[in-house]
Amino acid sequence: MLSDFSGDAKDDNDGFEPSTPILRRMLRVLLDDSIGRTRFSQAANVHYAVLLKHLEWLESRKYIRFTFKDGKPVVELTEVGREFANRFLALYD
Repeated sequence: MLSDFSGDAKDDNDGFEPSTPILRRMLRVLLDDSIGRTRFSQAANVHYAVLLKHLEWLESRKYIRFTFKDGKPVVELTEVGREFANRFLALYD
């Protein structure tokens, strides 16, 4: 869960609508490999607070999961998330 990694992140994303351009950048990065949140923010060129809100949205739909790789927390696409990313990018790229 995102709150396990972000400390003060809120579970409430009611009414949040993700930005299509931000989702495009995020999904392109995630299709390459799992990535840590800070590096992810830089690679997707998204402010960290905005990134967290989008990650909450993606996680609530089971498109991503948070795991540990080499002892560090990382974000990765689930199988459903990989399908979503491929379809989303086909529509919006």
